[in-house]
Amino acid sequence: MFRKVLEQQPSVITVSAGATIFRKGDRGEVMFGVISGEVDIFIDNVILEIVGPGGVFGEMALIDDEVRSASASARTDCRLAQIDVATFELLATGSPGFARQIMKVMARRLRHMNSMAMETSSPTV
Repeated sequence: MFRKVLEQQPSVITVSAGATIFRKGDRGEVMFGVISGEVDIFIDNVILEIVGPGGVFGEMALIDDEVRSASASARTDCRLAQIDVATFELLATGSPGFARQIMKVMARRLRHMNSMAMETSSPTV
């Protein structure tokens, strides 16, 4: 579903491999969708996810108007669709399927982070 929406976005940027897309703590005015290439999402040099074609990232900043919670850099050369707040709201209200897909992405990431936290925590009695 995202792939079709991403390819229709008017704002597309090209990012070279190794380039920083955003840093943890930056203000987030757009989310991104990967049209081609791969993007690393990481905190303190720990890769949390590799987002490939059809995937999205940076959506949390549009939803809660907070700073970026992680950093993103291009693993490979990328073409990225930029989606601003107004477009995000239009897509979310005009297409319930889009909103549900965003929630699925966020739920999957939360489950992954919970799993990572459980792996690193020490057992208690």
